Amino acid sequence: MAGAEADAVRDWLTAFAQQSLDYAILLIDVDQRVRWAGPGAAWILAATSAEIAGGPMDRFFTPEDRATGIPDQEALVAQRRGSSNDDRWMLRADGSRFWASGRTIALRRRDGSPLGLLKIFRDQTETRMRLSQLGNHVQALSVEYAGRMDAIAALSRDLRAVLAPVTPATPGHDGEGAGRGAGAAQPPDGSIARALGLLDELDRTLRAESDPVELVIAPLRLDVELTAALDSACQRMPPEQRRIELLLPPGPPITFEGDRLQLQQVFESLACNALRATASDGHIWITGTLEGRQVVIQVEDNGMGIDTARVESNFAALTHPVPPATGEGAGVGLARVKTVVERHGGSVQARSAGAGKGSQFTVRLPLRHAPVPAAAG
Repeated sequence: MAGAEADAVRDWLTAFAQQSLDYAILLIDVDQRVRWAGPGAAWILAATSAEIAGGPMDRFFTPEDRATGIPDQEALVAQRRGSSNDDRWMLRADGSRFWASGRTIALRRRDGSPLGLLKIFRDQTETRMRLSQLGNHVQALSVEYAGRMDAIAALSRDLRAVLAPVTPATPGHDGEGAGRGAGAAQPPDGSIARALGLLDELDRTLRAESDPVELVIAPLRLDVELTAALDSACQRMPPEQRRIELLLPPGPPITFEGDRLQLQQVFESLACNALRATASDGHIWITGTLEGRQVVIQVEDNGMGIDTARVESNFAALTHPVPPATGEGAGVGLARVKTVVERHGGSVQARSAGAGKGSQFTVRLPLRHAPVPAAAG
């Protein structure tokens, strides 16, 4: 970039940083003290730029996030991966809370040495509240859906009782089924047999929908579960030269509730998925953190990625497209990830910038388990 063009770009970026009130922009030293705060940061954080500059960055984090070590982890993840998500409750100078959504980006000098961090975020409290309301609406629809499945199952049983033969045929005096009593049920004709066949199919569908495997909820430690899942994945698929980093907050272990066996399968499936999609010299990051009342697990790789035109279809199956030459399947085990996570009251998302640009799978789980209705078969 020529000198004049570089100066013009610098002027544009400076104008944005100094004039935008919708975005909080903070420049943070390597020691995590604020070097500079833009007008947007002063507006959102309810303090002047002079009051913010020079102070520690973690003063705007909630006490529970500071106790867990989230500020240090956010900086560490940004330094290791280049950037980190900033979606969490934060504090204004007056102590009030707001939902911040943005990123922390690691800045480096031309020689690669750390320069500091750029933290940019918006106040998305209203959006967060709307999403919470939508979540409550989805929960209500789940209850309604479960009730309808129960009603259909009950109707299926009632119809079967009416259509199925009530008593066996009455044998003749010679010991063979030569006749039937006057009140005995006749064998079903073709239409009734077909109806019974349809009821059998309905029963199988309802049992599949209800997923009879019950959750065994227990207190879990995020570090223990992720470490165990990663070890198991590496045993199944040796990492060779791949770099695998497990990035967790440095404070007290994060605890949450869930079914250990099923969530181990979720975490292991995601780790195997990343190993399968990443070349032998690739890089995989597994991050665990907190966002409000949720524990968030991200499995990111710099591997084969997903074509942007196919992200949604791949997400539906929750699998990377695997080249036929590998001789492996398309990650059928990952198809269950979405079901297990949603049964825990959580969600799962897939992101990719395109083929060859890596992928990121994000699982969000509630810290405290609340039963999610399931249809009864």
